Amino acid sequence: MTLNPDNERTPHEVEAETAAYLVAKRTGLLPRSESYLDGYQCALGCLDLHRILKVASKVEKHLGLPVPAYRIFA
Repeated sequence: MTLNPDNERTPHEVEAETAAYLVAKRTGLLPRSESYLDGYQCALGCLDLHRILKVASKVEKHLGLPVPAYRIFA
């Protein structure tokens, strides 16, 4: 599935980048991937939000980052 005709990416690639973006933002970093992800707004319906949040939480847990009070998946 092509999400952007100029730059072909699979939904899994965009989901992975979104998870990385969430981890960075939740740890206070300023990721530069906003503009990259902005190009895929039309594909949001194709992405698996549950998978994105679950992966972000697993990465945070693996890195030993503090658990935000609002984190959905432990």
